[in-house]
This record gives sequence, C-alpha cells and structure tokens, in this order.
Amino acid sequence: MASSLSLAADSDDDLVDFIALAEFDIDTGAVVRAYYPPTSEDSSYLCEQMLPDRCEGHAEQRTLFFLNRQDTQSLQSEASGIHVRTFRHRQDSNASSSNLWVRMSEHENERLTYSLTGSKMGRGELLLSAPDGTMLYDIPMGKDASLREVDQPALDATEGFFLVEGAGCGFDFGFMLLDPQKDRASVQSWMSETAKPSAPLLFCLNCVKSRRDPTVRRGSIVKSIAWGCRNQTFLFCFEGLMNSLLDCCLDLKGEQEHEVQMKLIEQAYRIVNNREELRLRQAPRWSSSRVRVWRDIIKDPSKCTHAAQLSFLEATKSPQTFKIQVPLHMSKDDVFGAFGNCTLLLDVFKESLMVILNAVLSGKRVVCLSYKRSAGQLCEAVSGIATLLIPPLTGLHEHHVFPYTSLTCMSAWRSLSACIVGVTNPMFEHRTEWWDVLCDLDNGKVKVSPTAVIVETAHQAQDQAFITKMLACRARARNETKGDKNFESFLRYKTRQYFQATLSLPEGTSPHVQDQDALLEANAGRIKRFKAGGMAQHLLQLAPREKQLMAWLSLLRGSKQLSEEESISIYQGLIKSVRTEEDLLSLLALMPPEADGLFPLALGLFHPSFAVRLPCVAFLRRLDGLPEGQLVLHSLNAFLLLAFERNSKLMPNTH
Repeated sequence: MASSLSLAADSDDDLVDFIALAEFDIDTGAVVRAYYPPTSEDSSYLCEQMLPDRCEGHAEQRTLFFLNRQDTQSLQSEASGIHVRTFRHRQDSNASSSNLWVRMSEHENERLTYSLTGSKMGRGELLLSAPDGTMLYDIPMGKDASLREVDQPALDATEGFFLVEGAGCGFDFGFMLLDPQKDRASVQSWMSETAKPSAPLLFCLNCVKSRRDPTVRRGSIVKSIAWGCRNQTFLFCFEGLMNSLLDCCLDLKGEQEHEVQMKLIEQAYRIVNNREELRLRQAPRWSSSRVRVWRDIIKDPSKCTHAAQLSFLEATKSPQTFKIQVPLHMSKDDVFGAFGNCTLLLDVFKESLMVILNAVLSGKRVVCLSYKRSAGQLCEAVSGIATLLIPPLTGLHEHHVFPYTSLTCMSAWRSLSACIVGVTNPMFEHRTEWWDVLCDLDNGKVKVSPTAVIVETAHQAQDQAFITKMLACRARARNETKGDKNFESFLRYKTRQYFQATLSLPEGTSPHVQDQDALLEANAGRIKRFKAGGMAQHLLQLAPREKQLMAWLSLLRGSKQLSEEESISIYQGLIKSVRTEEDLLSLLALMPPEADGLFPLALGLFHPSFAVRLPCVAFLRRLDGLPEGQLVLHSLNAFLLLAFERNSKLMPNTH
C-alpha cells in the first residue's frame, strides 16, 4: 500500500492551498493583509482563527483549525419530523457588518424559535411565506432582537416547504422548513440549482507573534501567518520557513509594507509548491505499516521522513536555506497527535480526565476553557483529548473538533450534539446551555451542565483504577531522563488500548480474559451511551485478520497462564496467517514498546514443551529475516536472545 506522500508525489494538486497574513489593526480590528492565491471569499472566519483573543499577551503561539468543513448548520428536528436547513448568506458590497446567521433552533408544537447572531446587527425584517406567495409572517428585527418566538398556526395547514427570507446588515439570508413527505423533488431541484461546488477540507496551521513597539499606537505589533493543505502530510513540514516569513513581515515598516508583504506571501507560496525542488518523486514509497514501525516501534522517526531543502529570499536579508522533513505517511487522524499534549491534560485534570473522555464517547458537547493560557496551549489540550481517543475513534477532524473558537464563530458547532471545543472567553462558564461538560484548563475543574444527562455507572471503579495507575506512572516519569517524552507516548497508547478494549467487548472477548462477565456488566452502560450518542459511527472498523492478531497478542500479554495446546495454537496461527513482508510489518506495528514489544511473544522460547518452542522459534526466525524485525528482535534482553540462538541451533531446518 502506497503512503500518502507517494500518492501526493504523483498528483498535480498544490501541496499548500493558500498562505494568509493577518494583522490586528487598532482602527478596524483583525484584518487579512495578504492572501495568496487571491480569493473573493469572506475572510471574517479566517481572521477570527488567525488572531485569537488576547494574542497580544503572548510573544508566540501556534494554533490549528480547519476550513471548508461540511455544513454543520444542516439540522433535522426529530421531534417534529420536519427537516431544517440553513444556508450561508451573501454579503452586499456596502455592508458594514460580517458574519450574520439565521438558525432554526427549535420546532415544537406550534411555536417557531429562531435566532440571529452576528456582529453590529442592523435592522431588517424576517419574512415567512408559503410557496404560493402567501405572506404568513412579517417580523421586524432590531439590534436587540437576538431571539424571538412567534406563533405559527398556519404552518401545518400549508402544504409544501416554507422559505424564510430577509435582509439585515447588508445580507440576504434565509432558511427553509421541509416536510419530508411533501415536495421533496422540488426542494432537491432547488438545492442542486443553488448549491456551490464543495471545496476540499483544508487542514490549517497558524503562527501568531506579538512584538512590543512603542512607535505604534497600540504599543505592540501583532501579526500571524496561516497556511492550509488538503493533504495533511505537508501541514507541519513548512513551519520553519513560515516562521521566518512572519518575522520578516514583522520587521517591515513604511509605505511599501503592504506591497512587500504581498510579494513575500506569493513568493513563499510558489516555493513550497515547487515539487521539483522538494524532490518528492525520489521519496521512498513506504507503506503506512512500515512508517508506523520505524516511528512508533523502533522509535527512529528520522528514518520515516523525506529530507529536502528550500531556499527563500527574504525582503531585506540574504537568501536562507530551510531543511524540510516531509513525513512519508501521516493520516488525517495523525494531525491531532502531532499537535496534541496529552500529558498536560493528565497533569491538570487528573482523575477528572476520565469524565471528559467518557463525555466525548457519549456524544456530549465538551468545552475546554482557558482565560489565562494562550490559545496555542488551548489547542494542544483540545487536540490532546481527541488524540487519546484516536483510535478507537476515527474521522473526528471532519466536524467534531474545534481546537479554538470565539463567540462570533459559535454557529460552526452549536448545532452539533457531539463536539470538543476550545474557548478563551470566560462568558462560556456561565452559559451552561452552550455545553454539557466544561473543562477549566486554568484550575483543573470539570463541570457538568444542569441540563446534561451524565449517568454514573459501574465502570467508574474500573476507570478510577486505570487513571490512578497512569498518575503513578506520571509521578515516576518526572524523575527520569526524557521522562516527559516517553510518558506522552505511554499515556497515549495505554488510554487508547483501554477504551478500544472496553468498546469492543460486545463483539465477544476471549474465554481467557479474567472476569469477562464482570467487565461486560461494568461497561454495558458506557457502550449503550456510546451507541446512542452518535459517536459509534466513528468507531474504527478493524479487519477480521487484524482483530485476530490483536486477540492472539492479548492472550500472550494476559496474566492467565495458557495451556500447552493454547500456546501451540497461537504460534501456529501466526505462522499460517503472517507470511508476507507487509503482514510482518502490520504485526510489528501492533507491538509497541509501551506494550512490552516482542517480549510476550518471545517468552515462548522458555516454554518447557518443545512443541511450543518449535513454532515460536520458527516465527521469530521469520521476523529475523525482515530488516525491521531484526532490529526489534535484537533489542530484546540478553536472556531471550541467548534462548533464541540456542533453540535456533537445535532446529536449523525451521522455516
């Protein structure tokens, strides 16, 4: 299987889709000063993401966000059976405001609740009319009209769908109510005629810097540079070049500042998309399994990157050369892992971390709040929550994780029933209707909204035992060299393994797992809420062969002693099913050092029965024939290596 890089190397798509430079202006607020390639799209959301709240208080930070996500304003009212869809509204050229939305939030009985959100809301009117043109409502709106309720006795009496239109702040806006049993063809036709071609999802990295300058009115200059990639493989590798570009833009002053910035952004865009200089076609065509083995098992990430150099000529400096390390494989789920800080979560929330993770699995709205920390640290925490659950979950980047958001960007996630959101505005603490679980990154407190249903079940004792063990390991890691780095990977693996095991219990566990019935009973409530909360659709689906391999490894790592027949069955099963190079790499990827690597499998070398040692040695010799397998095998302790050598000599013809 080709890696994501090799696929990109043969593609004509740009490696970086855009580069943008934003600045805080004391008169106009956050503005995008340069954007390449040029676009006519509204930049208000991009500004909010590029210049987080209070960014002037931190010298440097980086944040993660997404563009062109699936429209999260598409809702469905299960209670009424009426489908609701809102659409983004076009802006008049003379409009003084930006970011106005209309959202259907409730439809029960004969009352319609709608809300209007935006900045500098002007006056206008909201019209509700039937398809035949009959006016049902004409509702004036003022600056104080953020939420209204109106009776609508004519709604059920009128056939067809309803179109709501209006004008305010220079916007045309609307939403429609659709009876699923009526006029479906008409609405689908209308939707296809008005729909725009969907833009690709972009992974965006943003660097913000604040520099004190007494010569400017505000006392400091705040600028940020962001770039977006449809292929996540290239998101992090240009960070050094972009940081240097941002420093250069911060140094610029004078009348030609804007013109020079535009030229620099365009130049950088062309450089990072120069495939020939990056020599992508010369990159190794590695599979994802091989990359995982070098990165996570052998712990040598330098072997699974493609090195290149780019030269960048800055405005007032001599050309600089930047070393670029392109990952040979990075999945979409790996983006959160590359950004997240899971150790920070454990240090801050301690035992309450399990409440947060269970809330995500139950499909709750989890809001992470920090007023004192930077937006960059907040993004690390939110990404860390996602990282601890990927796997068993996958695809959370599509529309469930918002590393940083502001009040004016709430419309992007308020309609979701399950999400992880990072905010810096303290107002969120008191608006309990906006969240189900609030995690305060400043004081470590976790609050549950009075309106949220968080059921305490039997799995709490099991969770407590797990998190207590993790806290004890964390205490030991503080006193070790490179303890923080090693503990981060340890915490990720153990937490993922813990939840993957509990969520897969309904599929059946091995009869060798102790207290299987007790485990099923303790986790029944968690699994039920997981399925009901909507997150089950993101459960990683393993192939039957991978499930079997994981089951065998689980038995070998288990505390219960296996019988001779059971041990023989496992080793013979491995010999029959793990034959090719890719098979061996896939198996090695399932045996990280955090799970004792090859040690549980190699213990068969000490088994008193020759019938067990025979297939054990045969399989280890097969691994020894693979370069990666040889490295892992010969990292075992001396006693196991001596046992392997001695048994190999006794069975020279074993294949």
